[in-house]
Amino acid sequence: VLLDACEDRLDSVLALARVAAHLGGLRRTGRDGLEPLPAAALVCDDVAATGRLLELGVPVVHLESGPAGPPGGQAPPERAL
Repeated sequence: VLLDACEDRLDSVLALARVAAHLGGLRRTGRDGLEPLPAAALVCDDVAATGRLLELGVPVVHLESGPAGPPGGQAPPERAL
């Protein structure tokens, strides 16, 4: 499972860390470990990463760490869960 967050946003990193703490039985993959593709991904706030992973055919759960809709109005792709 690929776990990704917006590293420059503390709330994003903390939200991902809280969720990841409950995923102890799953193997974590970083951004550099995309060969082979992960079976699924949990992405926190990073809309661009969500889009790239979906284009590669990876199922993505997109988590927003704050109010719905990130600053700037960019929303995750509709195909993300």
